Amino acid sequence: DMFFVENKLFANVATTGKSVTQPAFIDLNDYGFMYLNESDDDTWVYSFSYSSLTKDLLYLTCSDSEMRTDRVTRVTHIRPKKIYSMDLDFSNRKLLFETDKYEIWEARRLNKDNVIVLYGDSMLSSDRKVKIIDLTSKKEFDLAIENLTIGSIYPDKTGENIYIWGERDGQFAIFEYSLKDKKIA
Repeated sequence: DMFFVENKLFANVATTGKSVTQPAFIDLNDYGFMYLNESDDDTWVYSFSYSSLTKDLLYLTCSDSEMRTDRVTRVTHIRPKKIYSMDLDFSNRKLLFETDKYEIWEARRLNKDNVIVLYGDSMLSSDRKVKIIDLTSKKEFDLAIENLTIGSIYPDKTGENIYIWGERDGQFAIFEYSLKDKKIA
């Protein structure tokens, strides 16, 4: 993930000598990096994004050591994930949601109260599905998006539609899904 916010370049990258990726701000004057936690070599960040509605960063994490346990590698095939928000200077970090019931690949802020995730039944699952999570009640709502193989998701600026990079009838494209009408526009 790489994006600009307020003339700053943010990216999800590994620090020198580390194997895990994490959020970083890249100074475009000297090309230096400011990492979320430069010494952390256990926390993977899988999804990193910015919401113009809430003016915060959202990121999805998993522990490297935990995902190598027998429970994950032999039993569940699900890496326990946590979704956090934080300010643009990496302060004010808040845990918003966590689960080990399914595998999450992407998390995006839909609005102040909801996050949308791309998920599957396990790491072995090739069927990617979309779910909305209410951050207050922790209730989860699956979206029935039919006849589309989903690769990636991103909400529009209003939080009323989702852009989906996916495949239908052998053609890859970006589709717009209306949350109100519950269909591809």
